[in-house]
Amino acid sequence: MKKRIIVIIASAILVNTFTMTGINIVEAEPSTKSEINEKIKEEKNKINNAEQKISEKEEERKKIEKEAAEVDKQVEEVKSKIKGIENNINDLQRDNDSISKEVEEVKNKIDENYEIIRKIVKIQYEQQAGGYLNLLLEAKDFANFLRRLEVVSSMIKNNNKVIEETKVLEVSLEEKQNKLKEQIVSLEAKKSEVKVEEEKLEALVENKNIEIAKLVEAQQSISEEIRLTEDQIKTLEKKSAEIDKQLEASTGGGVYEGGMMAWPVPGYTTITSYFGGRVDPITGKESFHKAIDIAAPAGAAVVAANDGVVIMSMYEVSYGNVVAIDHGGGIVTLYAHNTERVVSVGDRVTRGQKIATVGSTGYSTGNHSHFEVKKNGQVVDPLLYLK
Repeated sequence: MKKRIIVIIASAILVNTFTMTGINIVEAEPSTKSEINEKIKEEKNKINNAEQKISEKEEERKKIEKEAAEVDKQVEEVKSKIKGIENNINDLQRDNDSISKEVEEVKNKIDENYEIIRKIVKIQYEQQAGGYLNLLLEAKDFANFLRRLEVVSSMIKNNNKVIEETKVLEVSLEEKQNKLKEQIVSLEAKKSEVKVEEEKLEALVENKNIEIAKLVEAQQSISEEIRLTEDQIKTLEKKSAEIDKQLEASTGGGVYEGGMMAWPVPGYTTITSYFGGRVDPITGKESFHKAIDIAAPAGAAVVAANDGVVIMSMYEVSYGNVVAIDHGGGIVTLYAHNTERVVSVGDRVTRGQKIATVGSTGYSTGNHSHFEVKKNGQVVDPLLYLK
């Protein structure tokens, strides 16, 4: 049986309008670069989850299609069985028709025989005035009587034999006909049972097809969700690029004119790890330390080392809560492992302004401020810029 897959076009997901007491609540658009980056990450996760759902629906659809194919096969087998039963019924019906014809012929033969015997008896009676009785009474002697009796008995016996044999044949044919009728009734009942089985199987196939259609609908809905999310990511990436251009225009690319920088953790000057080679406290292996670590208690203020524009404010696996500031002239400072960040990407900050608090987030073994300086993208010793 051909499958009837009903494909329903899914309506767009993602954009939902919630109304409460007449006020529309709309999700705020990200405005800073860190918010945009977080949003892009969130949207990409949505796509990954959606693609996983599509994959799961595809596997489920294949499973149901396989089940539907098996039921289709059973339906075809049942149809073949019904066809065989119908052929048997037709054969029996033909046999029944043939026997009915034979029964009719035998009945006609019986009627003919009765008519012949009746005429014989009539003729004998008319010719001999007493029929068989006169024939016997006209015997000349006892021996002649016996011979005449034997002839009469033979004639009667032959007539009766013809009649009895014809009757037996009639009864036999009628019994055979009744047996055929019983077989036909039995096959008709069997056909009805198989028909019910066929209807159940066809209903099962229809249900499977509906399930498949729903899965296809779900896949299309999820695909539409992915398309809309990809469009959102493109919009966010475009916005992020615009912010980069604004930052580039605002910071310029000339010579750094900030001079010596302010100490990033006021009141705390102990350096626990200097710039350069060291044994990594996490891995225990030799590594290159790209910054200086300044010991300080959790919550101590971390300030901007100089004027500039915030170009990073986010959580990163190794750096934890991290802030980066572009000071112009290719100089960028980075402050890592903070407990919290109090500035956003795009903010303009001034020398000594609080930007975060000391902590131990990311790959860290204790509370401290990781202070890093980059010149034209390359890390340099921060102490070259600190008083």
